[in-house]
Amino acid sequence: MNLEIVSNGVVVAAVPGDGKRTKLTVSTRLKCEQSCWVAARTVARKDDGEPDIQAHTNPVYLPVGGRPVIVRAARESVVKQWEAELAWYRSASLVFGDDARRGEFFDRGERTLSELRLPLARP
Repeated sequence: MNLEIVSNGVVVAAVPGDGKRTKLTVSTRLKCEQSCWVAARTVARKDDGEPDIQAHTNPVYLPVGGRPVIVRAARESVVKQWEAELAWYRSASLVFGDDARRGEFFDRGERTLSELRLPLARP
């Protein structure tokens, strides 16, 4: 597991974990010449065939000149990853309390995917 600082989808700083520590710290200086977002993320160890188990903070947005943050390649990457994870969960033998909960789980996943795709439909 690594702890990474990400800006507009690009890792700008990272520290590797050793599998023993329960706390990681990383810091960096960031020079924003254009509007950007910054967040921290990590990926846990996994078994073969499982999707990545990730944690990602909410981004902090740093607008420059009042311009919004739009990183098309990063958004496309997240959409592809979300599609792959939904496909994996659909193919897995997940156990839900009932059909309504199963439906809710996948409905929320599909609604989120739709929201992620919205900025890509804009010029």
